[in-house]
Amino acid sequence: MSLTLFLLLISIGFIALFTTLLTLKRIRNLVYFALVALLILFDFAVLSLDKIYFLHKAQDDAYLEKLNEKESAINQQLVLYRELTSIQLDMALSVMTENTINDSEAAIRQKLTIRDKLVNQMRVLQFDDGKIQHVQEQINLAVHRYLMEQLNQAGIQALGHRTYGEFVRSRPRQEWTDSLFIQELEAFLKKHALLSDELKQRLHLIKVFDSSGVLL
Repeated sequence: MSLTLFLLLISIGFIALFTTLLTLKRIRNLVYFALVALLILFDFAVLSLDKIYFLHKAQDDAYLEKLNEKESAINQQLVLYRELTSIQLDMALSVMTENTINDSEAAIRQKLTIRDKLVNQMRVLQFDDGKIQHVQEQINLAVHRYLMEQLNQAGIQALGHRTYGEFVRSRPRQEWTDSLFIQELEAFLKKHALLSDELKQRLHLIKVFDSSGVLL
């Protein structure tokens, strides 16, 4: 609006100037009409550009508004999808981490593959780090229990029920932690020259997995 008023005042001024020059016969009629025509064309061009600018601005504002609406809708859908996925994750974890000690090694490796895919998808869906870590820890814990059971079975086969049982009963049950059990079992086997290749491999598998989450 201010630009239109400014152009109107300027145009009136120039027309008054041109009319005065024509009256004083300083310019011819043809020149007068040419100057007035140029002035009108100039005003029209400027006003058209101004109108186009505001039209594009209005379109841009409308586009940004629609874009914001779509982004808001996507975010709402993403929140809902995360909630539904979270429920599915909890159900999947319950199945994947139950009774893993009876699984085969192929099944355990498959669960680790699923773990990695789940974590990648959760990152894409922008799950919080705590939820992602929970999924990793639950599956890793299930695999750890499987590896501990395999170690127990290998220990019984290598040492016999009696010797292995005596080692297990060397401490009260509540004092044992998995890390302490692994440490003292390895020391016990080395002390009595009972560390077979099978037991060495089982111990190595557990230690590597617990530190890296990778099953060799």
